[in-house]
Amino acid sequence: MQPGEEGDAEQELVEDAEQGSEEDVVQEIEEIDVVIGRLGTRRGQENEDEESGVNEDCPNSGTWSVKEFNPRFPQMIQPAYLVKDTEGFTKTDYLKQYIDDELIDLIQRKSNQTAIEKSGRSLFLTSEELYIYLGITLIMAAVNYPKLRMYGEKIGG
Repeated sequence: MQPGEEGDAEQELVEDAEQGSEEDVVQEIEEIDVVIGRLGTRRGQENEDEESGVNEDCPNSGTWSVKEFNPRFPQMIQPAYLVKDTEGFTKTDYLKQYIDDELIDLIQRKSNQTAIEKSGRSLFLTSEELYIYLGITLIMAAVNYPKLRMYGEKIGG
């Protein structure tokens, strides 16, 4: 039986009940209940259900049992990076953990190179100017004003 065919199966049972014996109908109902999971048991466990207090009128009823819960936790390992002592770090020190001087120099060189290729003149961009630009864009991303001009306005006045 496919999922969603429960109504069709019940209609067939009604038709079979009119034609066949009551015992055949009961057996088919039990088979359908097992297939769609109403009883939650496999064949041959009916006797165990009677002893465990399962109400036959309500196929999903049963008794609760208490079991000890012992989850297995994975063993923690050392981090793949070296932990740095960040006491006394400045904002620039935190930034340099993720964006080092080598990356800044590469961006600076490639920006000047691209400007020469496109316009024939260099930007004369320095690493210090690039750090300032990245700092401004990171702050703008964190503050998230609704309008761009609000970043240049004075606060409180």
